[in-house]
Amino acid sequence: MPEAPVNFTKERIETFLRDIQKYIGERVADSDRVESTVKALAKKTKGGTNLEAAFVDEFVLKNVKTYLAQHESAVLGDKSPRSFILAESVPAKKELAIACWTPAKQTGHPFYKSLRTNPRDLYLRWSGKDRKARKTPFVPVCPDLALLAPYRVVFECKYFNQRATQPAVLQLVEGLYEAFFYRALPTFEPGVAGLKYGWNYEYACFLAYDATPNRRLEQAWKELKQVRGRFWAESNIFVMILPLDESFVAQPGNNV
Repeated sequence: MPEAPVNFTKERIETFLRDIQKYIGERVADSDRVESTVKALAKKTKGGTNLEAAFVDEFVLKNVKTYLAQHESAVLGDKSPRSFILAESVPAKKELAIACWTPAKQTGHPFYKSLRTNPRDLYLRWSGKDRKARKTPFVPVCPDLALLAPYRVVFECKYFNQRATQPAVLQLVEGLYEAFFYRALPTFEPGVAGLKYGWNYEYACFLAYDATPNRRLEQAWKELKQVRGRFWAESNIFVMILPLDESFVAQPGNNV
């Protein structure tokens, strides 16, 4: 199993994530191209057109794989970057050949990743009396992306195109919470709980693309001036809001 270096530091992981942020940011700078590509690639589902999945496959996973190949050869050795990438996306694991496996913990977790969970509904699910007749008492845990090396980091990715101010605030809070939820899960050794590569993520990244005309999600993040740095310093959550505002992220502590 690929392993992260044992001599890592939090500062080195921050540098690594900043480098990935810059690499992806340079490739999504043309927002018109990104949004038209996402719309063209998005597949229709029962819940509507899945823009987020198209964005993650085309602009996150592909670029992460290329970044690792170009900049982390010392860790990869003779292995493909694919050996170090876990993804929820089915195309990423199959026809796109980006990821080697899923990061999902199919045996689930007693609690939801969402803040908007009804306690009674949760209890009914635990007790086998779920109103929706779901088969499992616990909820499967399915992050978008996880890296096994050079550092073990789990990612929650969002594609945000809501127009009103309030949904931007909700999406930011929920996205940050989801990233923390994944990071906070206990460690599992490989092979335990159906996890081929185990679960051991001390660091999480909330990566969001803001497709709104006035950059509502980015503005909601910028308004948290007094606490932005504490998400990384105290909770190990690195925040990437794309497309990059270069003048903003260049200032110490602003993107984390």
